[in-house]
Amino acid sequence: MDPVSIMGLIADIVIVALSFAVHSKKKNKTFYYIGVAYILFALSYIMVLSNLAAMSRETYLLVRAVAYLTMIFGLYKELGR
Repeated sequence: MDPVSIMGLIADIVIVALSFAVHSKKKNKTFYYIGVAYILFALSYIMVLSNLAAMSRETYLLVRAVAYLTMIFGLYKELGR
């Protein structure tokens, strides 16, 4: 098991929990988008830990790309407020 991937997965889980908690308290959708993005990042770490990333590189890259795009979208929407 890769300790960096395990640490990243744990950090992602904490960030997801905190971002959804802040979203429910402040009703700011930016935190919702951040939470969704980090769910996808966590999924990519799970893929690495289960060796799925090596088997399906395209899917792994797609998950990471959608995560980054979700984060960018949420921050862009906040900028327009």
